Amino acid sequence: MSLARGLLTVAWTLLIGALMAGSGCAASSTSDSASRSPSSSAGSSPSRAVAPGRTGTGLGVAGYLVPWDPRSRAAAGAGLLAEISPVWYQPTETGAVEYASVAARSSAATVDADATTHGVALAPSISNFRNGHWDGALIAQLVADRGQRSEHVAAIVNLVRTKHWPTIDIDYESLPASSRASYSAFIAELATALHRLSARLSVTLHAKTAEPGDWPGAQAQDWRKIGAAADEVRVMAYDYSHSASQPGPIAPPSWVDRVLELATQLVPRDRIVLGLPTYGYDWAVRANGVPVQWADVQAIAKDHAVPQRWDAGRSSPWLRYTDARAREHIVWYENARSMATKLDLAKRHGVSHVVLWRLGGEDPDIWTTLRAAR
Repeated sequence: MSLARGLLTVAWTLLIGALMAGSGCAASSTSDSASRSPSSSAGSSPSRAVAPGRTGTGLGVAGYLVPWDPRSRAAAGAGLLAEISPVWYQPTETGAVEYASVAARSSAATVDADATTHGVALAPSISNFRNGHWDGALIAQLVADRGQRSEHVAAIVNLVRTKHWPTIDIDYESLPASSRASYSAFIAELATALHRLSARLSVTLHAKTAEPGDWPGAQAQDWRKIGAAADEVRVMAYDYSHSASQPGPIAPPSWVDRVLELATQLVPRDRIVLGLPTYGYDWAVRANGVPVQWADVQAIAKDHAVPQRWDAGRSSPWLRYTDARAREHIVWYENARSMATKLDLAKRHGVSHVVLWRLGGEDPDIWTTLRAAR
């Protein structure tokens, strides 16, 4: 995620609250202006614990599971999912780790049981989305002081040890650029401590097309140093167009291509996980976009009797409709066809693992597309 993903998550949080109040029903990266010549400087990674789904030569598929949407299930994927990351935890001001919401806490037992039933590994996510925004200032504070940093590392390691998880995902976004060195030091310290448990570290990163990036959150993440320490980096190649931007594609292939080019120059290929979107936005005139899943778009198209269109230049579906208040809307979203273009790019760059943001309400045909890419 990123600045844009912060806006995305705020919108989702508001939507979730409304939906839960009515007993109804992640997260993302920024656009970064434009570059692909795989460099051998990234090298190959030393021997470490092997992640679920990484033992063969086919495509490895993971997905984020969100506790606020009952459609988000470990059962998704017709046996293709090797790993899920429930969005469960957040850090506190003292560096402890706690459930991020009542929904996260109450969903844990069911998700754990479902994952066991379907043979899917758990890699829970700890994010700094707190009190309706990405709290970069808190993370900057926790990682700047060596004592606080070590206490936060100890809290994460103790959680992993107690729960016996093979992997933990760190999704800390929107840090100030001044935290670049201290955040890298935190990741290195955490990776070393987890490896003593034979556990793995996944780090979720803002997308960018050049170092250090064109906004503070991206600048705070040193891809080369983080990629050298973590077992995998999840590059959020989505939210090119976001809630607060003009309507447009979520992950145009030309941009994703440049993101992958940078990743393969700085990070060993076997540690790169390409983040793929399953969502979109519904933009009304003079209003921020509202996040929607593919299933929601199908309902919109049916209710308003409008065709779903395809933008060949940007390899993305979209539609236009007018609501009951005579406001015009434009919806850009993702489906199996648009995902296929991104999978082709991953293959071209030698990246063989992907993670979906997010499970629940996705185009069911993406699973056929993912299976064909294996």
